Amino acid sequence: MPSDTAFEFGKDENGKPIKWTTSDIVVDSAGNEYIVRANHKTVRAKNNLYVEPIDKSNLNPAEDNRIFITEDEWRTQGWVKKQEGNFDISTTQLKPKSFNTVKV
Repeated sequence: MPSDTAFEFGKDENGKPIKWTTSDIVVDSAGNEYIVRANHKTVRAKNNLYVEPIDKSNLNPAEDNRIFITEDEWRTQGWVKKQEGNFDISTTQLKPKSFNTVKV
């Protein structure tokens, strides 16, 4: 179950601390997406952000290619937090498969 306790890790382009919760999404410099598995306790204890590739997040620990990002790596390797609400739904069309009439 994701933790909803917010924590800070890294700084944004304006130098302000970034607020996180478990299950936020981050993107590396190549455009690959990762899910945050860290929580406020692990960040405080280990001083890194634990992430897993989204497509491997259901695998066991030996196969999930987890990454532990330090604050220096966050800054120098071009990681970014994926902002909420950046979804383009303009091309999404929902069409019913069938329409059944109902007699009242």
